Amino acid sequence: MTDPAFILSWDKSLVGDEGVTASMVAFAGAASVSLLLTRQLEIPEPVYFEANTDTIRQVDYPDNDKNWPIMSERMRAILLPQAPKHRLIGVSFIDDTVIEDEDRFDKTGKPRPGVTIDGFAAVQFLEHVDAMDMERSTYTPDPDFPGEASSVKKLVLEDVPLPRVFRLSAYAMHVFVSADGRRALEEAGIKGVQFWDLSKIY
Repeated sequence: MTDPAFILSWDKSLVGDEGVTASMVAFAGAASVSLLLTRQLEIPEPVYFEANTDTIRQVDYPDNDKNWPIMSERMRAILLPQAPKHRLIGVSFIDDTVIEDEDRFDKTGKPRPGVTIDGFAAVQFLEHVDAMDMERSTYTPDPDFPGEASSVKKLVLEDVPLPRVFRLSAYAMHVFVSADGRRALEEAGIKGVQFWDLSKIY
């Protein structure tokens, strides 16, 4: 483990024929929501995802069709205490075997008992970390945003202290964990995560 940080990805070994563990239930304005942004977003909470709840019960970092970084409470407790400024967006997973809305929610709009799994939250980073070495990295400059990359072929990080979890200000596409963050997740037995070397950047 020589890299100073790793791309945080999803372990999809439990995903079946459905192709993804959780799929967002659309809400007003959902199409324009991007957690890559650092500004506060208007998002109703909780955000509902239809999910294979058998898988959700086994993982701390469930894969989903929006590529949101959704973390269990224990994963958040490891990564977020010293993280850059961020907000949590409550996520509730609806059992995808319960089809009809009247079986999912009562007349007040509350989920019926046993239909959802709660305790998860998506993380939106309101501050990104300026740690990409722009001179030693190989990237395509973003024509609309000076100082940012639209794609990266080779990522080199500057020799600076890194928080356990972060996004890069010059290239916010991925969530990264520091070497210390990875070690802490592995020692805690956090499930559903996969760590990519920086050489796998895209």
